[in-house]
Amino acid sequence: MSVKDTLNFKQRAPVERMDEVGLTATAFNELLSTLQRSFGEIRSSVGNIDHSMSEMSSNAGEIAKSSVHQSEAASSMAAAVEQMTVSINHVADRAQEASQQTRDASARLPRKAARLC
Repeated sequence: MSVKDTLNFKQRAPVERMDEVGLTATAFNELLSTLQRSFGEIRSSVGNIDHSMSEMSSNAGEIAKSSVHQSEAASSMAAAVEQMTVSINHVADRAQEASQQTRDASARLPRKAARLC
C-alpha cells in the first residue's frame, strides 16, 4: 500500500542505499515527516478553534440573556419614572390650586375686615 492510497503519513520509504534513489527516498521520508507534523499542528489548531468557538457561543448566549434582563430593567425604570412624573404633575396641580385659593382668600380678607370695623 502506498501513502497515496492510505493517506497514512507515518509510512516511510525504505532507504537501502545512499545513491540517487536512496537520497530521493530520504528526501521523500523527510517530506512525509514535515507533512505529518504540519497536519498534526493543523489538527491541534482546529481543536483550539473549535473550543474557542464553543466558548464564544456560550458567551454570546449569556450576553443575550443579560441584554434581555437589562431591557426589562430599563422598561421597569421607564414605567417608574412615568408614574413619578404623573405624581409630580398631580402635586403641582394641587399646589397651584392651593396657591389660587390662598390668593382668593387674601383678596377677600380686607373686605371682611372692613365689614367688621
